[in-house]
Amino acid sequence: MEIVLSGQDSEQGNHGTGTVEDLYLVSKTESEIQVDAVLDEEAWKKALVLELKYEVRPGENVPPPVCTEVLLTYERMNVQNARRACTQRTSASC
Repeated sequence: MEIVLSGQDSEQGNHGTGTVEDLYLVSKTESEIQVDAVLDEEAWKKALVLELKYEVRPGENVPPPVCTEVLLTYERMNVQNARRACTQRTSASC
C-alpha cells in the first residue's frame, strides 16, 4: 500500500484507490484537532478514510465482524490518525 502526503486538499474527496497508478492521497489540514474521542473537526471531514478489511485479534486475518475505519490526515509537524468502529456491520460508513 502506497500513501502520499499530498500537501493539499483532495479534490471532491478523491483520495486515490491505493493502486500503483492511483496512490492514496492524505490531505494536509490547517484546522485544529482536539484529542477528545469526538471526530467532529473539519480535519476529519477531509481525511483519507480506509476500511480495515481484516482483523488479527481475536480472529487471525479474517474479516472483522463489524466495520472499522482508520482516518488519516497531517499537520505541519504531525501525522494524525483516528479509528472509528461500529457496533454492528453496516454497508455505509460507520
